[in-house]
Amino acid sequence: MKGIFRISVLMYADLVVELALFEIWSMQTYLTGVWKMSFTHAAATINIWEGTTKVLQVCFMLLVDSYMGNFLMLLLSSIAYSVGLVLLFTSSSLVHANCRHNEQMCIGDAEKILFYTALTLITVGVSGHRVSLVSFYKEHLSDVHGLRRNIHELFLPFLVSTIGGFGLPYIKQWRIRFGIPVICVVAATLIFLTGVCTYEKSRPIGGSKLITVFRVVVASAFKSTTPFPLDIDSIAFPLDDSYVHRAPTRGFRFLEKAAIITCGIEEPEKNKWRLCTVQDVEEAKIVLRMAPIWMTFIACGIVSCFANTYFQEQANHMYNKIGILEVPPLVLLMIQKWIEKPCELLYDRTFSQARKFVGILVAMVCSVLCCITAAKVEMRRLGVIRSNGLVNKPNEDIPMTIFWLLPQICLLAIMNSLLRKGISDFCRSYATDSNNLSDYLNGFSEGALGLGYMCSPLLVSIVGKISEKEGGKTNWFQHALSRSRLDKYYWVMAVLCSVNLLVYIYVASTYKERDLYALDREFSSSFHVEELGVIPEEPEVIVEERPEVILEEPEIILEEREVILEEREIILEEREVIPEEREVIPEELKVILQEPEIIL
Repeated sequence: MKGIFRISVLMYADLVVELALFEIWSMQTYLTGVWKMSFTHAAATINIWEGTTKVLQVCFMLLVDSYMGNFLMLLLSSIAYSVGLVLLFTSSSLVHANCRHNEQMCIGDAEKILFYTALTLITVGVSGHRVSLVSFYKEHLSDVHGLRRNIHELFLPFLVSTIGGFGLPYIKQWRIRFGIPVICVVAATLIFLTGVCTYEKSRPIGGSKLITVFRVVVASAFKSTTPFPLDIDSIAFPLDDSYVHRAPTRGFRFLEKAAIITCGIEEPEKNKWRLCTVQDVEEAKIVLRMAPIWMTFIACGIVSCFANTYFQEQANHMYNKIGILEVPPLVLLMIQKWIEKPCELLYDRTFSQARKFVGILVAMVCSVLCCITAAKVEMRRLGVIRSNGLVNKPNEDIPMTIFWLLPQICLLAIMNSLLRKGISDFCRSYATDSNNLSDYLNGFSEGALGLGYMCSPLLVSIVGKISEKEGGKTNWFQHALSRSRLDKYYWVMAVLCSVNLLVYIYVASTYKERDLYALDREFSSSFHVEELGVIPEEPEVIVEERPEVILEEPEIILEEREVILEEREIILEEREVIPEEREVIPEELKVILQEPEIIL
């Protein structure tokens, strides 16, 4: 019963956390409507918050693996999340108490301090949950509860998006809309705290892959002038004799000096920052080799942040009724969440491990198409605004249905789902022989997307400044969306995403699948010594001839089997000859018996 209770609490906590996040995604409307921010200022606030949330996950992974563990991180992040939502509710309540009409002068220093402090704590809470909640699930959910886990994973996104898309927008007062997630999250945190004594608290693994990368870089820097050794005993190997060696990663050969044993440094465990094992060097090279791929994810992050900022701002001033039914703008986010889950399931059936790069490629193509579609729709929207004389009436609704935004929302959902699954599969396949290196590669990829979110305000500022210098024209980004040229910004993003796509194709073409060989310690050592330059006389014997021998062995075995079968056929033929010889012997006896008669 305690295990079921723990799982129920975790599932409920995950549900209310996602529900609270769905409300925060609508912050664009709150900041432009209540705080009277410009749409670019509001979008910058949301994008920096979301980007920081993604980047902070890498730091929290380091803390979890080295010091805290999943339980402590989940506990502290839940408390921070609860306090942050309480402060957000308090700031919105003060705004409503000081001013009835939500004027900008109603926002004082107290409201600003509470609001930005709340966003900071919510950032800590969201990042901690994303790092530790899934791992905490794996520690407590056994195969017996696999069906329940699958139902939870499939049903939760639809339930949360439906409630967030249809339920919350009909509540007009923001303090009530913020208050509902506060009650849910605080209640879930208190219920979670009641089972503190019953949870299994796993200890930290005592090391982080991020620290390993730093150690290898530092150790190789200390030995930058050290020549490569001439004997195998000068290389530090893992203590595990069953170490499965993989072909060395190309490039960054200077890092291999970190594994050279020098005078006075012989044990990696005691001199971690001066001596690293070969496995540590390989993991560091894998991480650094993926840096060019991560850089291409920044543009995808910039496009991904359009959904809950610019697209929401466009939807807020468009016609949103179907007959007498009013469709809230958050329905677009709900549809996006509905599309993402089926796309992930379709990805698993369409793209295999061998075509993992193709999934990311299709996602980047969708980012280009999304920007082009958004530019076309915005051009039409601005045309409707001008034809109806609504340029100087930013608060008036535009006679253009909200469903014109559906194509770009669908393309964005496909991009997000394919990119997320493609990154996950690529990281798992590229780090198959490491304990949790794939988790860190995923975290770094998520951090690269977060950098894209954080770079979005900077790009908007740069594009706006450049647009002012062209013949004294006005800035593309005005205070109101109706007087801005967001369509031109979308075209700029389409060009940048196209260039990013070409860069990704080039970078992906440089990656080659590395074969895994379960080799003995002697061959594994010789292979790495040769890679480090220890055997210059025959540099290609082991690397090139060994795989050919392995490939030729099955053919040799088949030929030996054919020889054995031929020998068996010869033996059978000899056995058939023996009875014929037995028939010849009696005839000879008859001749011998007849000879005495002739003599007589």
